[in-house]
Amino acid sequence: MEQPSSGSDKPAIKGFGHFKVKLADQLKRRTVLKLATLWEYPESFYDCLKLPGDLPGDIMTAEMEERGQISSEDISVLTKALRDCDLDGVAMKAQRLFNDSLGLISVDTTPYITALTAPLPAIQELKRKLEGSTAVATSITALNRLHGEFKAIESEISKQRYAGLADIRSAEEFLGVNHNRLPAEQYLEMRDRIQELRNSLDELAENSKEQQGHMLNQLIELRRGDPTQVDDDKESSDLTFVTINAIDSKETQESTIETLKRASEQGTPIPILRLDQSFHGVDPGGNTIILKSGLKVPPLSSVEFIAIWTEEGRIMTESEFSGLLRYGGHSNRLRDFLFQDCDLPPTIAATNISPEMKSKNMRVFWEDTGHYFDMDKRQWTCADLDAIRGSCANGVVFYKQYSKHMHELQIHLLTVASQNKFPIRFLEVSECYDSVTTDGRSIILQSRLSLPPLTSVKMINIEMENGRKVPEEEYVHLLNYANRSDVIEELRLQGCELPHTIEETHISPAMKSKNMRVSWLDTGLYCDMNNLQWRLDDSDTIRDSANSGVVFYKQCSKHMHKLQSRLLTVASQNEVPIEYLLVKECYSNVAPDGGSITLQSGLYLPPITSVKMINIVMENGRKVPREEFVHLLNYAHRSDVIEELRFDDCELPPTVAATDISPEMKSKNVKVFWLDTGHYFDMSKLQWTCADLDTIRKSCDSGVVIYKQCSQHMHELQIHLLTVASQSQVPIKFLRVSKCYQTVLPHGASIVLQSGLTLPPLTSVKMINIEMENGRKVPEDEFSQLLNYARQSDVIEELGFQHCELPPTIAVTNIPPKIKSKKMKVSWMSTGHHSDLQSAKWMLDDLKAIREYCDCDVTIYKRCGRHMHELQIRLLAVASQNKIPIARIGLINSYRDVDETTGSIGLESGLILPRLTTPVGELGIFAKGRKLTAMEITSLVEKWNHCSKISFHWCFLPRSLPGRLTAGNSTVEWYPEGLDEQGYVLDPSSELWMNTTTQTSLTELGYQQVVCRSEF
Repeated sequence: MEQPSSGSDKPAIKGFGHFKVKLADQLKRRTVLKLATLWEYPESFYDCLKLPGDLPGDIMTAEMEERGQISSEDISVLTKALRDCDLDGVAMKAQRLFNDSLGLISVDTTPYITALTAPLPAIQELKRKLEGSTAVATSITALNRLHGEFKAIESEISKQRYAGLADIRSAEEFLGVNHNRLPAEQYLEMRDRIQELRNSLDELAENSKEQQGHMLNQLIELRRGDPTQVDDDKESSDLTFVTINAIDSKETQESTIETLKRASEQGTPIPILRLDQSFHGVDPGGNTIILKSGLKVPPLSSVEFIAIWTEEGRIMTESEFSGLLRYGGHSNRLRDFLFQDCDLPPTIAATNISPEMKSKNMRVFWEDTGHYFDMDKRQWTCADLDAIRGSCANGVVFYKQYSKHMHELQIHLLTVASQNKFPIRFLEVSECYDSVTTDGRSIILQSRLSLPPLTSVKMINIEMENGRKVPEEEYVHLLNYANRSDVIEELRLQGCELPHTIEETHISPAMKSKNMRVSWLDTGLYCDMNNLQWRLDDSDTIRDSANSGVVFYKQCSKHMHKLQSRLLTVASQNEVPIEYLLVKECYSNVAPDGGSITLQSGLYLPPITSVKMINIVMENGRKVPREEFVHLLNYAHRSDVIEELRFDDCELPPTVAATDISPEMKSKNVKVFWLDTGHYFDMSKLQWTCADLDTIRKSCDSGVVIYKQCSQHMHELQIHLLTVASQSQVPIKFLRVSKCYQTVLPHGASIVLQSGLTLPPLTSVKMINIEMENGRKVPEDEFSQLLNYARQSDVIEELGFQHCELPPTIAVTNIPPKIKSKKMKVSWMSTGHHSDLQSAKWMLDDLKAIREYCDCDVTIYKRCGRHMHELQIRLLAVASQNKIPIARIGLINSYRDVDETTGSIGLESGLILPRLTTPVGELGIFAKGRKLTAMEITSLVEKWNHCSKISFHWCFLPRSLPGRLTAGNSTVEWYPEGLDEQGYVLDPSSELWMNTTTQTSLTELGYQQVVCRSEF
């Protein structure tokens, strides 16, 4: 629908600055005080009002702009607040000033209101027709006639939904552009009409789904009364399919299973059985499928097609895959077995495929890869072109957790589809993107596989990790990669920080002619090839971003955080549902009564009224006092649709006062989850209560970290969580014991924590990480007991060790066969090496694992042996050769000297750490009591200038460095011993040390005082 004309010329634009000046004149002291009270400004704001010379309106205008409550795009937060304060006149004046200053024009909403209300009678008529098709049939012939009528109605419903959703998108786009131009009455009317049409369409779809189930039940009953029609009436086999959905209630699932059992007993064909994210496991014999609800699906002798749709990114084990094939063998009719959204094993043992299974000629299809399983060869084979076309029609997703084998099959699928010009609905690279080659010739995945350009893909979505910063050159290469498709419509990027703009010379005429849309989902911004400026005036992009959730990453700039805050504000004002808000490791504090959250970047995050879930991930088990916890509860409850508040990586108070919880908070019944412990906060009892299995599963899906600094109370809750999960066979992604490990009991009976608590063996944990302290030496006997502890898990895949020295060789003869049979990987993370327990040697890990290790600290302790130093040097050398960035290298009293010519570092063990060429986040030299010379520092800084930071700790350095120092982009810091973390940074211009707190140079007297305090 085209936007209606205003019928008048646009007035002259005076600018946002003009508006602020005029607004400040309108905001009198009484108005300012009302707004400040409504928004719960801090006491410091009221102090500013008392300062001489400043007018209240000026102060308020500046404060509102800083908090994002007014901007050059929107002032609806202000106008709504003024109306809430019964200041309608001031609100109207403010809106008129805004429109006049920015040259905004009035618009007509009548065409949109008409388009939104016109379909409602037709929808009601379709509902009436659906009710007519629910008549009870007395014969299969009558049922087939009803089914034919139903299919005709379904066709009408499909057309009506398509047209209705198009009208909704058009109206939402109009609102997104014009929300700040419309009077409140017009805006609310349009919003209500949009919601009314959406609800009617959703209700129509739900009624259609119910009718499908009604017809299947009738078919079962009729065939039970007339078994002779089972094989004769072929047309009825396409009546419907049966779905057991994870979101269905347990009662609904029980009813569906009972229906399936009756159909199987009567020999009624079950055309399709689909498990939609409800699959949990299968018993080893393949006799029953176990659902996440705990219910079991018995063997079905009349099922013809089984589709297993798992949760996205699930890894299916060989035993699960084999068990499902055996389950399918119970049906005499089964033709097809389909798997989707999961990673399947590359092969299975020959003993798991019986001759009977081979004789059934059952086709096992892997939808994600377009391959089927060859029972004779026990391997995956590329399907025919029709199946490949079908797989690509659903889109293809590369998940980080998927195996290299699966990625290879997916790349083959896409290549064949591209060569044959089969439409690829979308390509999604989810958190496994590594880089893009020059001019976009291919994308490199973290598995080091190359993904060639695809000429028939319509949309590409690249989800990066942790707010990764994408340089302009890389961004241009990604644009080139996407534009190599002949049919590309959109490139979506998220989980990253993109350049604010790029040079137009990077965009070729061919790229402009395609006019591909680029959406930056983190911020809700978009651009196209003919206008490279990011824009926020498209409701589709805002809705897509809100549906994807909004994540604030620690490493992203304040500018990006502002863009994200603006997205949230606009979505909230327009009541666009925001799936979740995740504040990841960048939370600083919360204002009293939850007025706003402050990020570490200094940005205020106002309350969001349309967010469904808020997840605050703190850092290193940070302790949250009671008052802060209550303020965060208040912040979340300011949302009108809030359902969950989650906390992670922190320690919360054991209880709060009864007066802290308002009746309104209790009435909303918001679930407050403490993911670290798998407990939720009971508002009525004011205490933490162990959650249900679904919540425990969420906690265990994220892994569990037991921190040294957390209280015994929190450790007790975490041990209870792990015990319940283990007893219920809930998979635990990983267990990390962080610097609180004390010892392990004989035979691996339990791990003892430094708090004295014991951690029993866990039968459902996949990975265990023991992080010790200060390079502690682990004797061979203790190492063996830890192996015994880990092997008691039925699903253990890896046992990892950090910050410790393990035995140089593993006495494999002393390892029981039970441990060897687990095929458990033992990772010595501090060195980047591993053992499969089949040989006595430590082996260097693959590049994917090395990349993960280098994301953490690589610490070389003096107390550790020469063998461990050799392995660590080898790890760093391989990382450097393969250009893998290293987060931090720490030399803890192991530094000896530096070669002035080559930059190689000599270690106390006599080994040499060669100069690395890969980017290093920080090189930290801890040399307790050492006096380093100016020449040493100069050599280290100049030869290791590819490090972002070089820091010296616990040692004596000269006050200044003679000669010009070439430090490149490195920051050089010094932390003398005994100064309570007081640091000094090297000023490149004066080559003197500058106090990081006072920003003043270190004088000769000050330097002597630092030296004296360090000596004592």
